[in-house]
Amino acid sequence: MRTLIAVALLALCSCARPSSSPAEPVRAEVTGRYALTVPGGTIGTITSAVRCGTTLHLSDVGRLHRLDLTDDRVLPSLIDDTVLPMALAADCARGRVWVVSPLPRGRGLRVIAFDLQSGKPLREVSIATACFPTSAVVAGDELFVGGECIQGEVDGNYVVPPAASYYSDKRIGARVSMTSGKSRPGLAPFETGCHGAGACVGGSVARIGNGWIASLPVSSRIGIYSSDGDLTRTVPVGSQSVVSDGTRLASGTGSDQRVQWSTRNSLIHRVFAVSDRLVVSHYVMQVAPGWTIASPDRPQFKVRMNVMTSDGEMKHPDVDLPELPVGADDESLYVVDYGDKGRQGAHESVTVLRIAIPK
Repeated sequence: MRTLIAVALLALCSCARPSSSPAEPVRAEVTGRYALTVPGGTIGTITSAVRCGTTLHLSDVGRLHRLDLTDDRVLPSLIDDTVLPMALAADCARGRVWVVSPLPRGRGLRVIAFDLQSGKPLREVSIATACFPTSAVVAGDELFVGGECIQGEVDGNYVVPPAASYYSDKRIGARVSMTSGKSRPGLAPFETGCHGAGACVGGSVARIGNGWIASLPVSSRIGIYSSDGDLTRTVPVGSQSVVSDGTRLASGTGSDQRVQWSTRNSLIHRVFAVSDRLVVSHYVMQVAPGWTIASPDRPQFKVRMNVMTSDGEMKHPDVDLPELPVGADDESLYVVDYGDKGRQGAHESVTVLRIAIPK
């Protein structure tokens, strides 16, 4: 489990048609800038954000930062040193935010509900399945944790399936009943194989109407599912900036080669449902010449989003983004600008950007 998380965190975590001469990308419209400052340089990499009312919650190691978007004010953090938040889900109607974190010991996940007023943990549920979570959504009395979940027992002898059948033992996430606390497998992947080695780890989900949309990292399509989790169709999400060099990696390919491959091949980061639009964020990695896994500098990302109608019609391809989006509300995406250092090291201050979704 910890190996799975370590490999996927490096990727942060789609092969598509090759790009010829990409058109000049459209830049995103920033409709809000919010300063998040913590004295002492203790802001790490923000992986998820959710909004309830005028408060934006952002995940960090051992804490949830909170921003009042009305007056750009930093509110007291919700702190739990045992939590490594990998995904957040807003449960605004119940006055809660759910935090998805690895179990402190052993394999699997824990999901903890924090009260939005007091900041105290109200409930905790365990997911025994070995998962790498990337997203989470509350729908009625169910919490859907999106990501990659391996079905069956995973131990030190686990063997990753070959690329042609990579998803044969996996599901896109897990579904948790908030009444019984029981979990069940998520969505059956809409593709069988994956030729991106460690870049295959991931996948995300979002709610659309009464159904679901899901992404896989190394794919040029997204899946549309019914409320029961049945695949109804797939939708192409390729654009000029979604690139592939045609090479394929075996499942056991090392991290150095895989990261270099990810500088030449686009990956799907996440899929979002924003108002009546489907938004797919995609990226290529950027590393210095000669970079290896032992290099002190962390990979950076060249990020764009493709905006489509709910029917899958492409409206705005390759909208330039300053960073990987960490969350969305009914109208916008949220992106964290780390400044000149990028994601390298801890920060005393970052800027949270609200990005409008073009119609």
